[in-house]
Amino acid sequence: MENVAQYYFDELLSASFLQLGGKKYSYGHGRKVDYFTIHDLLCDLAEEVAGRDCFRIESGFTGEVPEDVRYLFVRTYNGEMLTEKISKLQNLRTLIIDKMIRVRSNECKVFGSIFTMFTGLQKLRVLNLRFGGLGLDMFSFPDSICQLKHLRYFAFRVPPLTKLTLPTVFTKLYHIRVVDFGLCGSLTSSSGEDMMNLVNLRHVISIANLEFPNVGRLIWLDTLPFFTIRRERGYEPHQLKHLNKLQGKLLINGLENVESKEEALEVNLAGKEKLTKLVLEWDDDSCTPEVQAEVLEGLCPSKYLERLEIRNYYGKRIPNWITGKHNGRPKNLQELTFRRWTQLGPAPDLGAFIHLESLFLSDCNWDALPGNMEHLTSLKQLDIQSCKNIRSLPTLPKSLEWLTIRNCSRDALRGNMEDLTSLKKFQIWNCRNVRLLPTLPKSLEQFIVVGCKCDALPGNMEHLTALKRLDIDSCKNIVSLPTLPKSLEEINVRNCSRDALRGNMEHLTSLKKFVIWNCKNMQSLPTLPKSLDEFKVGACSFNALPGNIEHITSLRRLGPNSFARICGFS
Repeated sequence: MENVAQYYFDELLSASFLQLGGKKYSYGHGRKVDYFTIHDLLCDLAEEVAGRDCFRIESGFTGEVPEDVRYLFVRTYNGEMLTEKISKLQNLRTLIIDKMIRVRSNECKVFGSIFTMFTGLQKLRVLNLRFGGLGLDMFSFPDSICQLKHLRYFAFRVPPLTKLTLPTVFTKLYHIRVVDFGLCGSLTSSSGEDMMNLVNLRHVISIANLEFPNVGRLIWLDTLPFFTIRRERGYEPHQLKHLNKLQGKLLINGLENVESKEEALEVNLAGKEKLTKLVLEWDDDSCTPEVQAEVLEGLCPSKYLERLEIRNYYGKRIPNWITGKHNGRPKNLQELTFRRWTQLGPAPDLGAFIHLESLFLSDCNWDALPGNMEHLTSLKQLDIQSCKNIRSLPTLPKSLEWLTIRNCSRDALRGNMEDLTSLKKFQIWNCRNVRLLPTLPKSLEQFIVVGCKCDALPGNMEHLTALKRLDIDSCKNIVSLPTLPKSLEEINVRNCSRDALRGNMEHLTSLKKFVIWNCKNMQSLPTLPKSLDEFKVGACSFNALPGNIEHITSLRRLGPNSFARICGFS
């Protein structure tokens, strides 16, 4: 059935009745996915065919809702009036409330009664509620939810940090296929043992981990964001063995409870060909490095995997499927993340991942990156954070577009980067021992340096003719700026020395935004270009505005609180 639906969808898309609208983050997939809009002609046709079956309630609606309506969309829920109207719609199959707003001070109790009233709509197949600004710290669903026995799709999207509790009777919703709890911070079930009764469940969408035993019995599951392995019955590795329909993102933690390669093979990751993102995590170091190495060897993912993250690995060696010695390795991997690898020596050879586009390294003990990185010709993004043993960078691929280095050693940036002819964004954060910045490529569009002790910006700044944004933050040794390129459109200077901005900027004829923040010892401002559109100053002690401020006719935004010491700005 899903294949047939996909065929019809593709046909509508090819005929332009459906149109690509852009990308939105999907918690089920762990990444941005395409979303689509309906062409106006198709929308008009659908409304004509639907007739009285469909109805929309927009903001400010005060009329009557047809009693025989089957599909109802509410833009903004505004309290008891709508509740009374909706509760009378006994033929309703779909109820979508796009935004639940604040109703009263005791919101949890009030909404509990409202939700109970909704459960009287026993023919509902789809119930989709989204909350905006509603102060629900915690909410327990009433037992009356079991009356929605025909429910297939249940979305209850709440703000972060909200705690939700599912009642025991929730497991009686035997027809439920999709549950979506959005950004819910904590999700618990009063009867986890009985969750296996939801035999038709296909998608669990949530950033919170809904833990329940014997998940392996839900053989139709397509989406399961988390699985925690425990040394308890119902949480064994083999619970995942036959769930080969899983797609999107899967995080497996508690790997310290896997005792051998044979146990790891029972997870059968190689058979889960629809997974696009996989996260493998050890929660502690209770097992030996040798066992960890064996377990990771047995967790070889499908060759179709696109994104892989490995956390807290203490093993003695790199598995063969990472170094390219395993035929079933993920050949199409596009994103790879290593977090908190304690293994000493160089980073693993990544030459087998020829399609790799993004590489993230965080809190790893390696003393060097792979020497053959220049051959990763698809690599576009490299992010290195708190890898303090890395003393230098190897030759990087010319395909690189985005480079970020955080909390690294003083020598990691020695040399120059002029050969990185595709580099567009370069960020250096809190590399406090870095004294000298590398020569930058002319392709650079954004340069951000934060918390460094460098004495000056690179000497070739004037020649960076593609540069549009420059951020300097907490670099108090920089006493002056070099000649900057005319292409600059935005400059942000924060927590810097008194002399960093001396001189003038009139030659920056493309500059539109200029922000100075917390430069308390800075006594004067530079002459500004006439192109400036936005000028903001905060926590500074200037005695006067720039002398040419009255001639900047394009200026639209000026922060008056920044100039409290200046006459007329109190």
